[in-house]
Amino acid sequence: MAFAAEELRKQLGRVRGAAGKRAFKDGSQKDLLNFSGTVPVKYGKSN
Repeated sequence: MAFAAEELRKQLGRVRGAAGKRAFKDGSQKDLLNFSGTVPVKYGKSN
């Protein structure tokens, strides 16, 4: 999972990310990717 987070960070530029586990009330756990920052979005005729 750390590889996926690092690869996404490289693609998105200044977005910070962290990986961890999320625990639910029923006792199950899931992997979590938490990102914060500005995601670059191209629109119109911008390059």
